[in-house]
Amino acid sequence: MSNNAADPIVIQGDTAILSDRYAGALLELAEKEGLVDAVALDVDKIKVLWEESADFRSIASDPRLDSKSNEKIVDSIVSAAELNELTRKFLLVAARNHRLNIIPVFIQKFTEALNIKRGEFSARVCVASSLSDEQYKKLADKLSSVLGGKVKLVVKEDASILGGLTVQIGSQLFDASVKTHLEHMERSLAE
Repeated sequence: MSNNAADPIVIQGDTAILSDRYAGALLELAEKEGLVDAVALDVDKIKVLWEESADFRSIASDPRLDSKSNEKIVDSIVSAAELNELTRKFLLVAARNHRLNIIPVFIQKFTEALNIKRGEFSARVCVASSLSDEQYKKLADKLSSVLGGKVKLVVKEDASILGGLTVQIGSQLFDASVKTHLEHMERSLAE
């Protein structure tokens, strides 16, 4: 269940609620203890561990393991990765509550929340053909001014949108593609 930065995990229902709560709680604790940067580095390490370790992913989703077994496994992973004590305690709580399976979603939510606190945004942009350097800069500057922070663009080309672009920032999608406009016109004419 690896996740490419350009392809967000689709989050729904209880997983979304739990991930938001866990991410918010860890970020709040890290802020109180002055460990935001250290915890952010730990979250990056956890992401790498998750992506590279099939064993970790398998253990995290194994419902047969009891809480104590989960805690022992997490403790050994934390020790090997040299994560700080706050992150260790946090993962142990997740293990105790059988929530290790939401790690990829938690990572995404934590990163989004941290970036928002730092005034940094990631915008997923879909265009029909590649942007010139000037177009890229203009779009990044415009989004930065609208959002009031630094914007990192992740650009993907998709000829099927025909022209224009779509911009996704968090859960908001702004669709100015030719394809969507044509679909709207087609529906209007059919009425």
